[in-house]
Amino acid sequence: MKKRQPDKWYQRMMRWLIPVVIILAAGAAGELLYNLPIRKEADYQYLQESQIQTEGFELRDGTYVSTEGGGSLTLTFEEQFVDKLYYEFEYDDQLCATIYVGEYDSGNSSKDRKLTDQNNHLASSSTVNIHRKTDKITIEMPKSAEHVNIRAVAINNTGNYSAGRFLFHCIVAGVVLMLISLFHNSRFWKPERIFLVIAGSVGTLMLLVLPAHKVGLDEEIHFGRAYYLFETLAGHDTVTVTPPMNDLITASLNNWPYSIPQSEEEYKQENAYWDASLSWDSQKPSEEYQQNNYQFQLYSLSYLPQALMIKTGQILHLDFSDIFRLGRMGNLMLYCIVIFFAIRHIPYGKRIMLIMALMPTAMFSAVTYTYDTTVTAFTFLGIAYLLPELQNDGKRINYKNCAVFIASFLIASMPKPVYIPMLLLALLIPGSKFATKREQYLFKGVIGAAFLLMLSTFALEPLLNANQAGDSRGGDTSVGRQLRYIFAHPFAYAKLLLSSIQKKFFAYTLGYDGLALMGHLPGNEATVTTAMLTTGVVLTDRRADEDRDMTKLQKTMALLLGFVTICLVWTAIYLSFTPVGADIIRGVQGRYHLPVTMLILLALRTGHIRNTIPKRLDYMLVTGCSAAILLTSVYSSVIIHSF
Repeated sequence: MKKRQPDKWYQRMMRWLIPVVIILAAGAAGELLYNLPIRKEADYQYLQESQIQTEGFELRDGTYVSTEGGGSLTLTFEEQFVDKLYYEFEYDDQLCATIYVGEYDSGNSSKDRKLTDQNNHLASSSTVNIHRKTDKITIEMPKSAEHVNIRAVAINNTGNYSAGRFLFHCIVAGVVLMLISLFHNSRFWKPERIFLVIAGSVGTLMLLVLPAHKVGLDEEIHFGRAYYLFETLAGHDTVTVTPPMNDLITASLNNWPYSIPQSEEEYKQENAYWDASLSWDSQKPSEEYQQNNYQFQLYSLSYLPQALMIKTGQILHLDFSDIFRLGRMGNLMLYCIVIFFAIRHIPYGKRIMLIMALMPTAMFSAVTYTYDTTVTAFTFLGIAYLLPELQNDGKRINYKNCAVFIASFLIASMPKPVYIPMLLLALLIPGSKFATKREQYLFKGVIGAAFLLMLSTFALEPLLNANQAGDSRGGDTSVGRQLRYIFAHPFAYAKLLLSSIQKKFFAYTLGYDGLALMGHLPGNEATVTTAMLTTGVVLTDRRADEDRDMTKLQKTMALLLGFVTICLVWTAIYLSFTPVGADIIRGVQGRYHLPVTMLILLALRTGHIRNTIPKRLDYMLVTGCSAAILLTSVYSSVIIHSF
């Protein structure tokens, strides 16, 4: 008698259920291993006076009061595994303490480990992740802190099961399973699907573990614009801004980027504060808290996905910390959708676009409040739809592709018009793709008009208004006066510009500053893995049977336009953010190079090296390296510090 075969529904269900079980089991195993050394206690172990040695502190009525700056408390206790250190304090400013932990190696010799404990201005207690075996911990105050009161000090070994860490382990396991599946079923795992899975899962993790706190560069400015976008579009002259909201939309001590939560306890405390201070109805119109509204600008529409998600959270009456994350999710959704179609449509260089889109800097921008996501995503999309039209393949020009790449470059340039020169690469579309010379000239006229129209939004106002102000954060700035200075000293400025770009070019295009920096989060500036991966992928991008590429003229033009765009980026910052006549260009950041870097890398593809590695193995290696860089950055910048 034949054994009954499982039906297709059962097979399909098991095909999905088994990986889910493995992923969840990996997350649980990671948590168990992390908590294995901790001897669980029912409550905090508060240290007694006999266990605390003071320097620069006096004990008064059970409180340690500092008598001078730079004081310290040294805690001694029976050697044990310490999960977390807890202490309560009073200080009228941000308290940035230093924690020294006496560690023990296998030879039982002690060495101090140094931790920086930066506490939010709102905090009255600190919980520091120690997770080490020790019998001595020193809490040292900064020399500037002369009036610090510390009331209680305790060891917290009550248990440390973290949802953030659990999800991280689950995602690592999921990526490993995806790599195995990719090797065996490369037809399903197209590059755009690989991107969508990694970017969607890691991006969601970052949304959940990042606090409702400024972590991105200038994030407070972008959050304010997104939060009040619909009032801006409605033409309201004023908006309601309560004091807690003002903390989030300006550079304030309560939202200071270098004092983000450093443990799950602090993470929950800060969320509780914002939820209590900014309930869903706290921003209803109020005469008491009226401020001038944001002015509508071309870049305002870039905040629409973030604003829509914020409004959704308000309609659902969610807690404010959840609304804050929903706004960030709007950026992630935009990034994933646009890059998905960019990778799917680009005719060559898919591996290059995949790794660039998954770089830590790009992904971090996608989960914070910023318009950089719009710039990067639509620049990539514009390049992807332009490249097929540059091919002299005997086909007529596809005006659908043209409409997409023109619209994409215009959208990308609305926040920052300096990126519009990349559109001029379309002028090199072969004449054979047009039916007539008239059609070709008309097309080039449209490209030229779009270029001049967008460039005018950047250059026209300073030329017409000599008194246009710059960014006050840069000091004595004036766009009009700075522009006159450049015209008066063109050779001196050209020398300054070229030397400035030369000093930072590698760091901003292939290095840490351009590809791995994650805002204000800690990171390893000495890392070279981004440069190694990018260089390796670009050099091996041409497969043995591939003949599609830009011509030498097109590559030369792409490199030239990339260089011109970078010069405009630096010049724009010199005009708006640098004091008039300064011999340095201030304010340029590596993330500004990212949209241009993609075009430059495509122009550097070479046919001298042909990739003969089996495609499934090739994509498995490239994806694995890219995911490893991203996950390592998330772990070292967020998970290990905050959970």
